[in-house]
Amino acid sequence: MDPMLVLTALKRFAQFSGRSGRAEFWQFIAAYAATLTVVAVVESGTYAYQASGTPTLTLLVLMVGALPSYAVAFRRLHDRDLSGWIIGAQWLLNAIWFTVDHFRNFTRGSIVDLPFALVNGIDLLLTVGVAGYVLYQLCQPGDAAANAYGPPPSESTPDAEASAGRSAMEPPLAPPASDNDPLAMIERLSRLREQGVLSQAEFDQQKAALLAKLAS
Repeated sequence: MDPMLVLTALKRFAQFSGRSGRAEFWQFIAAYAATLTVVAVVESGTYAYQASGTPTLTLLVLMVGALPSYAVAFRRLHDRDLSGWIIGAQWLLNAIWFTVDHFRNFTRGSIVDLPFALVNGIDLLLTVGVAGYVLYQLCQPGDAAANAYGPPPSESTPDAEASAGRSAMEPPLAPPASDNDPLAMIERLSRLREQGVLSQAEFDQQKAALLAKLAS
């Protein structure tokens, strides 16, 4: 785990714009979950908890981490070129379910309860579907290029480093500039053409430029 990515998410605790890579999101969520678990376990053995039955410190950590968690989730969805308000749809479905369930306290056991039960059932299916869709998107790599929510995450994130690594693996079209011998450079270009790295047209173009340089 890279502590810098966790710190990045904390520094952007209230930033719901921009993009975040998979590493920043999942490492922050892992650190948050681990912290919450440790605090809950430790607090369960304290006198204050045993006396009141209220996990005050655990609830405090939960509330403190909620804002940066939602912010990094929004940015992670932006990295997939999706609106972060998909999470808002999840909360709306939850609110509908609890509201309808509250009214069912007065209708259970009667024929009037049937439509309410149907609404709750449909709502539950939609909630599970949206949650699965969001989780799937959170696990996917981000867009390699800029999208509607901005450029890719900075090079400090593994998502961007992977893109940079792919670019670095692409063979150069020309020999290193430090090699000042045009004939040696033409030989190297010829090998690149034989390997399929350069097309015939690219080879001819660069060869002509080197020959012109040799003649000058």
